[in-house]
Amino acid sequence: MQTAAADEGRGFDGGNVNAPFKLAFSRARVAAGAAAVAVVVGSVVAASPAFAAAGPSHAAATSAAFATSSSAATDLTPVQPLTPPEIVTPPHDQIVVPSDQTPPPGSSAERLAPQDEHSAADTASFVGTVTDRSSAQPVSGVEVVSVSVDAANHGTVEGTATTDASGHFSIVSLPVGTYYIEYIDSRDSQQPSYQWYGATRTQQGGTKFIVDAGDQELADWALVATGNVTGHVTCTTCTSAPDPATTTVYIGISDPTPTDPYNYTFVDHGAPGADGSFTSDSIWTDGNYVTFVKYTGATPLKFSQWSYSTQYAITANAVTTNDVIEALHIDSVSGIDAAVNSDVNALYYDFLTRLPNSSDVAWWGGQIQQGANPSIVSDGFVGSDEYRLIRIDAAYQSILGRPAEQAGRLNWLSAMKSGGITTDDIETSLYASQEYYLQHGNTDKGFVTSLYQTLLHRDGTDSDYTFWANLVQQHGRAWVIAQYWDSTETISERVSAMYNLYLGRTPDAAGLTNWVNVALQIGDSGLRSAFTSSDEYFIRSQYRFSEQ
Repeated sequence: MQTAAADEGRGFDGGNVNAPFKLAFSRARVAAGAAAVAVVVGSVVAASPAFAAAGPSHAAATSAAFATSSSAATDLTPVQPLTPPEIVTPPHDQIVVPSDQTPPPGSSAERLAPQDEHSAADTASFVGTVTDRSSAQPVSGVEVVSVSVDAANHGTVEGTATTDASGHFSIVSLPVGTYYIEYIDSRDSQQPSYQWYGATRTQQGGTKFIVDAGDQELADWALVATGNVTGHVTCTTCTSAPDPATTTVYIGISDPTPTDPYNYTFVDHGAPGADGSFTSDSIWTDGNYVTFVKYTGATPLKFSQWSYSTQYAITANAVTTNDVIEALHIDSVSGIDAAVNSDVNALYYDFLTRLPNSSDVAWWGGQIQQGANPSIVSDGFVGSDEYRLIRIDAAYQSILGRPAEQAGRLNWLSAMKSGGITTDDIETSLYASQEYYLQHGNTDKGFVTSLYQTLLHRDGTDSDYTFWANLVQQHGRAWVIAQYWDSTETISERVSAMYNLYLGRTPDAAGLTNWVNVALQIGDSGLRSAFTSSDEYFIRSQYRFSEQ
């Protein structure tokens, strides 16, 4: 008898994979002359696919108002990434069950003929005790599953047992061979935990037994705290989720080494669903994690070969949501730091809905690297003719339901350039227009009813409509629009939309309150400039656009 460590996390044969890990740097970090993209290669261990299509994402980040510096600003020595070997699909998703047995949770329902009976001299057995690692107390009701694997790496459930009141179990009359032992802890019936004998925090698939005739193997196990991870893979420029055929999601645990403090080891992997969703169950809570995405599409690359999430922790007996942006691959530009390149691409896409060419990146990137105030750079986009025309066209379509005529577009643009109105005044002007009034009943009451539904996204009472209709008579439509537009309720919605667009998250309560107050002083254009000149925006751009 011998116990051999599995080469692959989640318990079965695989291979070592080397994945690049890039820190996202702050503006101050890049301005100080640091390498904007420091690639650190960690020797990460492949894992079995345990992902399933998840439901709608609940990614509602609740961090504080965006930061002005990055805790990731640490000197790193770049290391060249190695070519990963082919990953051997482990048998967790290939486990087959004899037809006279019930498949354990998490196992395939594929059936085989029952195993032949074996004599005692030809068989082996497993015995042991299951305890709780935190309390050291025995755990009853744990299902213990013996899984044999053949030379082709296919798994078969050979026998099962359930622990008694003392935590003991025994599985007998097993054919000789190579085995993994799985423990299914269902104390939380809504979220069972699946664990493997010999697992560690960085090799959560455990180790295998090679058993001979007459062997009785001891397979004691102390259950650890685990939780599930779920999320979605998205991308900035996509109209749908990335193709699962060219996308693999990896769950990596922080596993620093003396020479590589940013090493991560993979403990699980699999393809996302058609909607980009993924779920990984029974991940140990002991450690910090990052979710990686590997793109295997054809060259030239559409996406970065490796993308990754922010770091997170796993909560015991709970579901942790962590989405990943599959970074769009961008070409390097001579003389421009990779992080600055990412920032310029993000600004172009978010304001102008297109990507820059190399000359654009060189010019704007040069301004940033020469110390231009980030808010001035953002103001350049906010005040550009191209952005203003985009806003004019969008306002006509969303408010009046039609394209803007060319003469109208140019008239509005001229007024913006002369300072007669701001870029944001286009919306309030169209809401107050006679055309909008006619489209909504041609009455004061119909007009204010539409404002409730369009700007507040709710219905008012009849007395509310009458009250505001009277104010239309007293002060005019433009005055009433201003009261709606500058209300806390409406500003909160616009600020929340900017958080989502520019920072990819919902606002925390303190941040929302702060920016609602600021909006009354600097307007929406000022808010857009403030968001896109923040360090949080700069750092996030490196997750969205990458030269790797």
